[in-house]
Amino acid sequence: MLTSNFVLATSLVLAATGAFADSGDTSINDWAGYSSTVTREQVKAELREATRLGLVCVGEGNIPIATAEQERMIAKAGQDAAKQFAKSDDAEG
Repeated sequence: MLTSNFVLATSLVLAATGAFADSGDTSINDWAGYSSTVTREQVKAELREATRLGLVCVGEGNIPIATAEQERMIAKAGQDAAKQFAKSDDAEG
């Protein structure tokens, strides 16, 4: 009797947890079809500018919040890098 109750309880638990094993959001693994709108050089330039402005932190502590002017400077650095990349790409090809 105890064994059959144990088997029944185990079966119910496994059946219930199987419902939670849903595949969920299938688009989470769609990165292969993703196409970026910025170049690697643009991202690097924006990171350099954010680091220069002291907006990149490592470890624990207060997270710096960029002002509108700092965000403009970061975006400009990225745009300048994209223009430079486009010029060098035109020169090569």
